[in-house]
Amino acid sequence: DLVRMRVDPRDFLGGYLAFLPQVYDRWERHAMASILRTGDAFVDVGSNLGAYALWAARCVGSSGRVLAIEPDTHNHELLTENVRLNGYQSRIQVLHCGISGRRQTLRLHRNVTGNCGGHNFRGAGAEGPLVECMPLDEAVEQSGAGPIRMMKLDIEGFEGEVLERYFRATAPATWPEYLLVEINDSPAGPGEKDSLRRQIRSHGYSPLRERGNTLFRRDGLAR
Repeated sequence: DLVRMRVDPRDFLGGYLAFLPQVYDRWERHAMASILRTGDAFVDVGSNLGAYALWAARCVGSSGRVLAIEPDTHNHELLTENVRLNGYQSRIQVLHCGISGRRQTLRLHRNVTGNCGGHNFRGAGAEGPLVECMPLDEAVEQSGAGPIRMMKLDIEGFEGEVLERYFRATAPATWPEYLLVEINDSPAGPGEKDSLRRQIRSHGYSPLRERGNTLFRRDGLAR
């Protein structure tokens, strides 16, 4: 799982990756290694500095495809640099935009407690820039990622709106085989979290493991 990353150790996420990389999202990393195969496609919605995108790129190899989506300009710059540091330009496509339920311009609010992973479109934190957003189905189509083995969503409580449009606009046969979604650690309220779980399960997914993130598997897949 060794990857090279440029991070800010003063930041919560950057500090974790700098000083405790072996414990950061450990079970998620192991799950990705057991699920992703050479040549697979992985979509990282809310890629931040790129840790998940880089882990996925190692798993899928040079014939695989990773789409990493990040709306914040500073995070996007670090993400792009981290892709370059690992020589993964040919297998990771970086998209600088927001993901929403429709094409629109939203104001990004920045976390003010020293956590670059807490920037959001929900209005929490300091006002940041206006960001062009697109639906997830359009972003995936533009990328040409093809059949998606696994998708990770960590977009600070915006997951429900994004997935509602995605499930409505795409054919079930094209949905990811596995979804890794931040639910328990999300800033969303308890009711929103319960609604998100019901939403995903109602579209034919079953939870495999639930901690801060929840791993879902699409029902009916060959084991």
